[in-house]
Amino acid sequence: MKRHWTLVALGLAAALVAVLIWLDQRRPSTEEAARQRQHILPGFDRARATELVFERPSPITLRHEASGWWIAEPRRRADDTAVDSLLAVLEYGEIERTIKNVDAKLREKLGLGAPRIILRVEGHTLRIGADDPSRGVYIERDDDRDVYVAERRLIETAGIDKRLWMSMRLTIADPTSAKQIATDAWTLENVSGWHVTKPAHALASGSKVDALIQQLDRTRALREGFGQHDQISLSLDGSLQARLGGKCGGDEAAGLYAKRSDGAELCFRESDFDLVRAPVETFYERRLFPLRLDDLTDVDIGPLHLRRSEGAWRVVAPAPRPADDAKVRAFLEPLLAAEAAHFSATPLAATATRVRLATRDQEIVATVNGASARRAGDTVTLELAAPLALATSF
Repeated sequence: MKRHWTLVALGLAAALVAVLIWLDQRRPSTEEAARQRQHILPGFDRARATELVFERPSPITLRHEASGWWIAEPRRRADDTAVDSLLAVLEYGEIERTIKNVDAKLREKLGLGAPRIILRVEGHTLRIGADDPSRGVYIERDDDRDVYVAERRLIETAGIDKRLWMSMRLTIADPTSAKQIATDAWTLENVSGWHVTKPAHALASGSKVDALIQQLDRTRALREGFGQHDQISLSLDGSLQARLGGKCGGDEAAGLYAKRSDGAELCFRESDFDLVRAPVETFYERRLFPLRLDDLTDVDIGPLHLRRSEGAWRVVAPAPRPADDAKVRAFLEPLLAAEAAHFSATPLAATATRVRLATRDQEIVATVNGASARRAGDTVTLELAAPLALATSF
């Protein structure tokens, strides 16, 4: 029994030591504590920020939700970049010097009697006054009696025009993370690569889809506006983002009008969303086999099966034997270069030849009949500029 209580006591002592070590590790070092005191908001963690409230120069509240930052009233999608820039300054921005013993007269002189900006965030209050001659800016922090000179970047990020807090992008959601992009005319889906799934099924051009995503991500409205928006709707992952297509303000030269699903009415350049308004054929992959020759490992043409191993091509079927590498490459080059002159819905004859090209990570199977070809799973036929020669002798 005595031994039992000894073990219990040792266990409790070990647990206490572990707790003390953990507390000591979490306690900032003297150097770290000194650095924190030099920050505009000591101990502030932008990742935990959920609300920014500006009392001056005009009231506006920004709140963080699962989809990003939003303006509270009227409810509009906020510009995440603008908010993140301010939060970064609040977390990492530094105090350049401290002014002690500030009386009421000096406080007025420093612009803190009627601050340019009053900002409340995570229990802190910042009052931003006039510019310091050294290009800093005077601030008061919470209930501190001292006045501080903070780096200029604070007023540059916190003092932007109220209208600039609103996102001027066409979409509410982030287009770069979308798995589905859809308009009334077509749907693109990323399922082991991008495919057109409406109004037909076809492999999509990766470069065209990337260009569309970049257009949605980078383009910003010229201004707010008004107009008609009944022409095109745009959705990401099944969620409506905007309706667009009319003239902004009814003026032919005023640009393209869009009404975002949060109610924002925006004007863009006519050319800003040419891909959103493009016909579905724009996104079809024109190359029959969008693969690289040097990446190929297997080729099937009807009953013939070729495989490349250790840099050399071999015939696997119907009768195993070495293959002439130069002849294989000469055959594959026009096959890989083949692309559609136009597209059709015409199905191929049952006698069309099956062709399979594969790399280590991807395979594409198609049926070919002269100048017509269709990939497996597609409902679109590629009408090629010239017939493909599939006679083989390797």
